[in-house]
Amino acid sequence: MASVFNSMENVEENKNHSNVRELVLKPIEGKGTLNSKGLIDNRLFKGDNHLHAYQGEDGLWFMRQDQGHLPEVLKEKFTTFSKLLTFAKNYYDKRNVEIVEVKDKHEHAA
Repeated sequence: MASVFNSMENVEENKNHSNVRELVLKPIEGKGTLNSKGLIDNRLFKGDNHLHAYQGEDGLWFMRQDQGHLPEVLKEKFTTFSKLLTFAKNYYDKRNVEIVEVKDKHEHAA
């Protein structure tokens, strides 16, 4: 499957995206998922848990999961969605996970 990052220009090209987006994760085929404390929450791949990017009222982007604790390193804030996406891609690439899709959601950051 082609990665969502084959054309990063398209991420910022459409300025009509919502301020909430779901990052859809998938393990890289043939490799085990890793993090510094063991395995990544498999619910993120099965649809039982979701990773979202939100744009706060201050204009900064941040990530949240529906369930469980977000790793500390992912609790950063970013000035643009593309910077958040690049950071998340690099984080998950090191753990044998890829971001395969970004879905617009129509809700507001809490």
